[in-house]
Amino acid sequence: MTISELKHEADEYLQRGDFSQAIKSLLQAYQQSKEGGTPPDEVVDLIYSLGNLHRYAGSLPAALGYFHQCAQEARELGQTPWVPRAMRAAGEVCLRQERLDDAIDAFRQAVDLSQEARDLPSVLITEARLARALSDSGRREEATQLAGKILNRLAEHCGLSRTMRYPIAAQALLTLGVIRFRMGQYRAARRFLQRAIKLLAFTRAQLPRAEALRLLGIIDSETRNFIQAIPTLYEAWEIYRTLHYDPGRFDTYWSLGITYLDMGDLRNARICLKQAEKIARDAGLEPEYGKSRSKQADIETREGNYQTAFEMYHEDLRITERTSDRQALGYCHWHLGKTYLRLGQLQEAEKHLLTSADQFASTQRLLLVGKVKMDLAELYLLQNDQELAARIAAEAQHALRDTEDPGHAALVERVLGKISLATGNPTKALAHFEASVELQLKSPPTRLLAETRFEAASACQALEDRNGTLTHLRNAVALAEALGSRDIREAALRQLESIDLVEAQTLKLVPYLPANAIQEMVNRWVDIDRQKSRVTATIMFVDMRGYTSLSGQSESFDLIEAVEAFLSLIVRIISQHGGVVDKFIGDSAMVTFGLPTESEWQTSPEQGARMAVWAGMEIIEQLRATARVRTEAGADALHASIGINTGEVVAGCFGPLEKRDYTVIGYQVNLASRLQSLASSLVVPEDDRMLLSDSTYQAAKEIVEAIPLPVEDINLKGIDDEEIRVWKYRGKREV
Repeated sequence: MTISELKHEADEYLQRGDFSQAIKSLLQAYQQSKEGGTPPDEVVDLIYSLGNLHRYAGSLPAALGYFHQCAQEARELGQTPWVPRAMRAAGEVCLRQERLDDAIDAFRQAVDLSQEARDLPSVLITEARLARALSDSGRREEATQLAGKILNRLAEHCGLSRTMRYPIAAQALLTLGVIRFRMGQYRAARRFLQRAIKLLAFTRAQLPRAEALRLLGIIDSETRNFIQAIPTLYEAWEIYRTLHYDPGRFDTYWSLGITYLDMGDLRNARICLKQAEKIARDAGLEPEYGKSRSKQADIETREGNYQTAFEMYHEDLRITERTSDRQALGYCHWHLGKTYLRLGQLQEAEKHLLTSADQFASTQRLLLVGKVKMDLAELYLLQNDQELAARIAAEAQHALRDTEDPGHAALVERVLGKISLATGNPTKALAHFEASVELQLKSPPTRLLAETRFEAASACQALEDRNGTLTHLRNAVALAEALGSRDIREAALRQLESIDLVEAQTLKLVPYLPANAIQEMVNRWVDIDRQKSRVTATIMFVDMRGYTSLSGQSESFDLIEAVEAFLSLIVRIISQHGGVVDKFIGDSAMVTFGLPTESEWQTSPEQGARMAVWAGMEIIEQLRATARVRTEAGADALHASIGINTGEVVAGCFGPLEKRDYTVIGYQVNLASRLQSLASSLVVPEDDRMLLSDSTYQAAKEIVEAIPLPVEDINLKGIDDEEIRVWKYRGKREV
């Protein structure tokens, strides 16, 4: 075969993602080119292409070798324009390997060579990547100045076309976004990244666009905006998948795993991290393999498998110690320190936490240093060294308060509260705890909020404030139940039993009865067996589509995993939007929204309908995104059919004395159930479907895009179809 035919063959293999065969074809073409008669620029191009193929496949040491060879042969063959290009590519590989000093050196060589050749576009694009390397190495001010200089030069009349200016400006904005993100300035970071993405839309530069999208997804995850984080991360994943860029696929699986972990979705977190581990192992990305093992250890820790977690954390540490990645070392020691702290092995915990703080400080990750120091402060409190704990917490305050994330300031207030409580000042401690709670309430709830509520109850108890103690304990129990934190729930209930046994027993009923039923039973001493009431509520039925065929094709364990993954996602989203799971019916759930309660705030029927529709939209968005990664990982994709209706129902206890349920019944409940069945049977291209009754749509039309279902498609068993108007969900309305 000729060189041209071999290059064409390599392109065909590459389209199929077969890097091994593509590399073989290009290598054969390069060997033929050395026999003579091939133009020098084509020889150099073959070497560069071999480096790029290895880079995309994740074989970074081989890629680096080819790029250095490309630069050397380009000099020997007089192909000088190829030299800075090859050096810039070598810098990119070193940057991905976290060999930051080598990356900076390679980029600077490329800048100097481009300046000698008076190649302004090459100078500016390389300086933009140099700014990124400086940022990653902790030289934040120098990176910011360089990125600003690039943008200023582009703003002037520099003679470059739009197609040249836009990718350069986007790279500079991307660097500025990374810098602001690492400083905890998420709004500024988001603005820079969004501007970069807009510019990249006019170019063919897909890798930087994927990187910007991934960072946006991480910011959404950090700010607990999970409904946006997951689709954004999957958009980045899709680009990397299309480009067959394995390091990028690893990065997005890694980010998705962390996001699912933060959401409490351990099943999908494990799937994503297993995929990240597989990519890292197959591509020989050793540091990345260690990172994936460490993050899987976080799951083992949550499930109480500490010995397994320790082994995985230490495996990551051994791998990372062979690199020069100080930031990764910081994370390794931090994970080990927190695990030892949780087990009460304070000496080992202190050793690892101090090492972690030193590693983060060496890369100027001051926000992470502050977080580690807060863990150290808690450690010193356990050692009864309140003075040292207070000093360490004071050192960490500035970095944590100087961010836009209220969760960081909340962490400070919580630790200061624990210090005040330990030093015998419960009044001051309560003020700190309540300040922490107020800050945390600005974001979706986390385990930290449940812990802070529990600690605030201890401060109230020390002040003999019975009402305050009960309030904080009730909140701690409710939060712990919503987040699946069994240890906090049990500790709060034990403390509550010592104060008010009836209250404790009442809270234990929460997983079994709706909140309004418990309030009626306890606050008004209503005979729950006899009490029935007519109320306006929104009823949702959500069913797992394809369960029947799946049950016939899957092993029992796989089927159980799929159903539990589906139902856990449903429960989590329903709880976040104020709904109550009335009952599970096999692989489906009946949910109520907007039932009136005697709490401090009342939910109107319109609010209940909107909350239900928001929940339905998030269920669909999460399932659509998650289906892609589950399919690639070999797991079954999960899909839902949803029916929602708003109307008058009867609420109360129903059934024989041997087995009774507190539930809602009536025509409107049946209509919601029929809407879900109709959604499941519709012949439409969407795998996930949602149908709304007219009453629900009219209450929620400001937030949802929907179209009326043709009358001939409406077939509701036991319902007069002529009187029913049904709306089919199309998407979220921009508010």
